[in-house]
Amino acid sequence: MLSNRTRPIRISAVFALLLACCLVLPMALTTQSALAEDWTRTNLPGFGNNNNEYVSSMVTNGPYLFAGTYNSTGGAGSGAEVWRYDGASWVRVGRNGLGNPDNSEVVSLCVFHGYVYAGTYNWNDGCEVRRYDGGTSWSLVISSGFGDAYNRGASSMLYNDAADSFCVGTDNGVTGSELWATAAAIPAGQSDWNQYNLDGYNTDNQNFNTSALCMFNGRGFLR
Repeated sequence: MLSNRTRPIRISAVFALLLACCLVLPMALTTQSALAEDWTRTNLPGFGNNNNEYVSSMVTNGPYLFAGTYNSTGGAGSGAEVWRYDGASWVRVGRNGLGNPDNSEVVSLCVFHGYVYAGTYNWNDGCEVRRYDGGTSWSLVISSGFGDAYNRGASSMLYNDAADSFCVGTDNGVTGSELWATAAAIPAGQSDWNQYNLDGYNTDNQNFNTSALCMFNGRGFLR
């Protein structure tokens, strides 16, 4: 049994706890509501196409935001898309896999010397790298997975400002990820690129995907 001296102390503690909950809970709910209200949807679901299952890459170039999609459907009239946003509305600037319906995903986007480049995922022929030329035109820069069809995806891209070069990391579950780079101002084909690692980074094919590239203090880091 509680003593007369102990009871008020414990009862006071309970009231203090209830008071704290009453004060904190509204603050938490208000904060959560405020965070929710900070986000505004700018596009229709799938940009009006339900086959665009998600946006897998984004990049800015000048006044525009570019977004690349994953589109799981195959065959003519399908494939990944790229959309451009000017702050008010979205316009489709790439469709049908940017010229190859087997490009199911624009998995990476990067700006190099003023041009937007897209890296695709292509299970059939190997990844592609394409350059945006304006309108809805995308020039083919790299095809067939840099000569290895097991390079299914150009899964990451980086502008290396320290070396003024453009790097692409691949997804290759058979022989291991590859890292390719070019210093050509406007790369035109395979001959402008060199591989800068041993397959899988000289370990084994468990290093199958270079999924992220980043510069820090003048050095390149990858995941």
